[in-house]
Amino acid sequence: MAQLNVPQCNRVIPLDPKVSLMQNLLNNNIPVASSCGGDGICGRCKMRVFTPAPLPEMSDLERKTLEKNKAQPGERLSCQMHLKESAQVETNYW
Repeated sequence: MAQLNVPQCNRVIPLDPKVSLMQNLLNNNIPVASSCGGDGICGRCKMRVFTPAPLPEMSDLERKTLEKNKAQPGERLSCQMHLKESAQVETNYW
């Protein structure tokens, strides 16, 4: 089973590929910053995702939101990502 490693919270949680990265974290009581509720428009849920597998392609909405919020290279919106493989995630608000 795929897992999410969240070293900043000292947690490893199971990964449900049917829901977004954000929802996986929230389902396991790990807080995620968001003011849009996961609609992909606020940019607050951005995080770095590390995995040996290629990350899913960005949608136009994700790309525009990241650009608007001056995201750093490698940052993705957790509300817009659906992962199938194990990964490690980090953000600046944990």
